[in-house]
Amino acid sequence: MTPISAPTHTAERPDYPKNYIPYPLRSQVTQVNPHLDVFWQDYLYNLFSNISAQDRRNIAEQILAPNQIFWNSEIKKFEFRGEINVSLENIVASIPVNARHIRIFAEKILIHFQTFKTYNSVYQIADFLENILGQIEQLDAKNNLEYQLIKQKLYSGFIYAAARVIREKKDLEIPENRRGLNASIIKTFINEVFLKQQLLGYWFKTMRNRQVAQMPHPLLSQFLCREQKIRQLEIVRASKYLFVIGPAIESDVNPFALRRFLREESLFSHEHVLLTGAAVNTAMLVNADATYLARFKLQVENIITIESTINQAVIEFLTELELAHETELLPLLFDPIELSGMQIDKLIQERLQQYEHILIKHILEPIEFAVRRVARNADEQEYLYIGIRQLFGNILSSFKDFLSQPALLLNENAEHLFSRLVAYATFLEKRREFIFVCFQNNYQWDANHDLLQQPLHYLNQIIQANIRENDSLDAQIHELEAQLERKASFMDKMFKSNDRIHMKLDELRKQSRKTARQIHQDIFELSARFPIDVVDLAFDSLLILGENERHYAFAAGKNGVTRLPMIVSIPENPLAFHLGDFNTFLQNKMEENQVYDELADIS
Repeated sequence: MTPISAPTHTAERPDYPKNYIPYPLRSQVTQVNPHLDVFWQDYLYNLFSNISAQDRRNIAEQILAPNQIFWNSEIKKFEFRGEINVSLENIVASIPVNARHIRIFAEKILIHFQTFKTYNSVYQIADFLENILGQIEQLDAKNNLEYQLIKQKLYSGFIYAAARVIREKKDLEIPENRRGLNASIIKTFINEVFLKQQLLGYWFKTMRNRQVAQMPHPLLSQFLCREQKIRQLEIVRASKYLFVIGPAIESDVNPFALRRFLREESLFSHEHVLLTGAAVNTAMLVNADATYLARFKLQVENIITIESTINQAVIEFLTELELAHETELLPLLFDPIELSGMQIDKLIQERLQQYEHILIKHILEPIEFAVRRVARNADEQEYLYIGIRQLFGNILSSFKDFLSQPALLLNENAEHLFSRLVAYATFLEKRREFIFVCFQNNYQWDANHDLLQQPLHYLNQIIQANIRENDSLDAQIHELEAQLERKASFMDKMFKSNDRIHMKLDELRKQSRKTARQIHQDIFELSARFPIDVVDLAFDSLLILGENERHYAFAAGKNGVTRLPMIVSIPENPLAFHLGDFNTFLQNKMEENQVYDELADIS
């Protein structure tokens, strides 16, 4: 049901196509989640109060209704009509017997989950959630895609069940703190920042600098915007609060972790306190007094960051990357598509090609230049890495929004490009110490680049070592199959030639399957053999593109920085793997990659 009688709008709609949702609006709605969000109904009500009737209708039909969110005109509220109580017990019960080790662990979680429901201390809650989520992540899926799917289902089911418990908590025990943290703020942070980020991973949405600059209150559009630009603050728009979070310097620390957010450290005296995050109720800013505003400013200023030693050139470089994304890449994704007689698929493909080309020229190649020529010390390399990691979080969440548009649903080309973007972000994280370091000369950079070529060379080597024998086997099999199709002569029947042919065929097929199975297994073990230089999308990035195929990414460009990775897929079932077909696929992929590099280099 479209919310025709939703709150009265105050904004005029620009002259967009009728079904078009402007990106700034789309980005505010796509991650609304009634399973997690504490004040999602109020958030949507306030948003709908300030947009046009057509925008309300489009958002309701294209984004909310598919997610079972509807406007109830009788009670004047949004309501969720899906299954709100995701049962962790049912998820555990559905784990098949062949995944026994996951089932045993999941049943232990159920026992401890009952105790979790009795926790009121936020520190106990933080320890439990971070511990269990970490243990689920570490569960051994035994390089089995079915087990990985089960593990992911358990992970998301646990998050939703925990979020429901948090939402219903009545007596949270909040430690004494300087920030005025209360139960409402803590619940919102747990569900809408910590748990949602754990659920969404790379495409968890944070606010970028230009979005903050467009916020109505000067405390946010001026002060917070300036602080974010210089200090790389993560800003999360939740359903009621704006959370400001300091970046994590250590590679193994999650900046959105709950216990980290709770931490307060006194410095020298109790006058000054070091923080990792702050929160502000955006609705209260309208009538806030000077004391409230000053307290929030002080909290933001006390968030720990590393900006004091950073050269202005590094800061400005990251600003230029953000600008390139917002002014050149986002319009390609979200500007209305003019059909002009051309098929929609072809138009989308052209846009995707433009997107990748601009991404390379205005973001990926400049990253290499900045790493090698702009950043002068370890602190500046850390600052550069954090900024690029944040940028790619924005790139991925924006592209995810792009995929949710009606014209893009199930578009294979768009999904393939998204998988390459995810793989690139994963490589940046995996290979951080091979990229974001100060090299005294070009030798080490070039050596790292050469090491990065080994996985693809190894794969091609094992294919070429077996392809001639495989082709010979295929030729013999086809010849014998052709003989069987011909009508048997009297002599063939007398000497039972067909029986001998069947026996020979069986022998050749077994030999062919044995070779294919071994190579299939070798490919499956690529990410274990080259843990830094290969990305197994299903296991390293939690992006499963299909239940019947495994997808591996190989880095491309200079030291894996200047080009998006190449994706290679193989069937999960070794019986469906054909060496000859895979060799043709691999050679075409490698040739496409080489040709694209050459074209990009001369354009």
